[in-house]
Amino acid sequence: MNDPRPPVVFKRVTVHERRLQLARWFGWAAFVSAFAPPIVALTLQTLFDVLPIVWFPEVARVLASRWIYFFLLCPALVVVSGTIARPTRFGWRELTRMELGPSGISFRNKEYERRIARSEITDALVQCDPSDGIEVHLVGGNVLTIHLPDEEQARAAVDALGFAADEHRVTIRLASPQRMVTAGCVGLAVSFLLVAMFMVALKIASIKGSWVGFGLAMGTAALTLLIVRAWKPPEIVVGTDGVLVRRPFSKTYMPYSSLDHV
Repeated sequence: MNDPRPPVVFKRVTVHERRLQLARWFGWAAFVSAFAPPIVALTLQTLFDVLPIVWFPEVARVLASRWIYFFLLCPALVVVSGTIARPTRFGWRELTRMELGPSGISFRNKEYERRIARSEITDALVQCDPSDGIEVHLVGGNVLTIHLPDEEQARAAVDALGFAADEHRVTIRLASPQRMVTAGCVGLAVSFLLVAMFMVALKIASIKGSWVGFGLAMGTAALTLLIVRAWKPPEIVVGTDGVLVRRPFSKTYMPYSSLDHV
């Protein structure tokens, strides 16, 4: 941004916020509550055969006996994560005055005042009809959706922040945050079933001991993470020199010189 831009002021806007960073924390907390106690307990029990430290089996027994409470906590944390990931009007209960400029965004209404520095903003994207406005991505992953009267004013707001098409890149995610929560829930059930069948086969093959339980816990956790990764929605990064498509296990870069038309 070499030329200073005048600030753009909107007197009455509606703002929704998605607290995706907090939602991710709750999602990981759900994952840890489901898998950490049995994995740690089985790890300590297995290590006790190599390192006969007295407190290893004691801690393992405590974790094993309390694991059911952590497991029951997992669905509650998943629900909280999905709820927080949804657009909310918390803090924006009235029409808000908004000012955008090279220094960032400021919001003000009768009950609420907030300022977001330009350094805290990673992307700003114009949303077209039927929901005109802009989507502002913040450092850490949170997203603000600001509803504006028309597309022309939305483009003026994006330009005021310094996100004109020839200056910065824009990242577009092709799915809602609830998709990852669904992936975790489905992946957990499928992973446990597949790994349990594999462990039963090992037991039939006369492989016994704590390694079977350890493999069940670790295998389910690893396979769940793999399924969640595979279900991750693609991202399209539109930059100044080309387009980058990020898929779960690959990246494709297309320079503008290779595109015929858009």
